[in-house]
Amino acid sequence: MRRDRFFNLRSHLKVVIDDHVPEDRKSDKFWKVRPFMNRVLKGCHTQVRPESVSIDEQMIPFTGACPFRQYVPLKNFVLASAGGVVLDFEVYQGSKSLAAQDPDAEGLGLGALDSLTVVLERRMLSKVQDILDNDSHPLHELLERLRSSFSQRLLVPRCSTERHKKSFLPVSISLYNSSLNYKA
Repeated sequence: MRRDRFFNLRSHLKVVIDDHVPEDRKSDKFWKVRPFMNRVLKGCHTQVRPESVSIDEQMIPFTGACPFRQYVPLKNFVLASAGGVVLDFEVYQGSKSLAAQDPDAEGLGLGALDSLTVVLERRMLSKVQDILDNDSHPLHELLERLRSSFSQRLLVPRCSTERHKKSFLPVSISLYNSSLNYKA
């Protein structure tokens, strides 16, 4: 296909029929291309999920008109495999839209990407389990000292600042303890 033909087709491409305008178009800034994005997302969800994945933000080069203001117009949160295969994504529409999608989303600010939160929790749990299983790991002795004498639970260390309370060790110990409750 020639370049001029491609640009002509691209400028006349229409994804949503005007008769089928969704009710939530004010909250979804990508409502015109949402059917196309959902189709791509469905294909991403059919990919095999490997053990090690990466969560990152991807900047999408864009030169057209954009209905909202931000430094880089299109930012995309991506869950990808080590080989670069996209497994899940969410296009960023501003901080208020993420809060509206999931008011309980804390820390990452990823909103509707619950699967990313689940992946992070699973990775943290596996990391704590690896530390407990590996006697030569530098944190193994510390975690063994934090083990409760009454159960398999780990005692959460006292932290003086909010920054330390949200660091890896206290958060992962809390996740580990909650996973023990579900297994029992």
